[in-house]
Amino acid sequence: MGQKDRLFLIQINNEAIGFITFYIGDDKNKYIRKDMWSVLEDEPNTGKTCFIDHLITNHNRNNPIFSFIVWKEFKRYIKNRFRQVEQIQWNRFNWKKEKSDVYIKNY
Repeated sequence: MGQKDRLFLIQINNEAIGFITFYIGDDKNKYIRKDMWSVLEDEPNTGKTCFIDHLITNHNRNNPIFSFIVWKEFKRYIKNRFRQVEQIQWNRFNWKKEKSDVYIKNY
């Protein structure tokens, strides 16, 4: 994902604490796959949605303090690099429902 420029490094005080991988496209079903680490082709010039694929951190207990800052910087990064993107979408597993909930953030 780094070679495709679909990797956002999360840094706090010059220390890498995690990363976000993502795709730019329009077909939400394309990025649901059996091999969660496979790299797929996307639509960086025409896609209107940024699909967050992975959000991985070092699980430091202080990370939630920085979540708003990271989210703001990630949105800025996407908007500057992919001007046509209108929304960011991600899935989060809900253990009570035993299924994924889909979240969408419009600009």
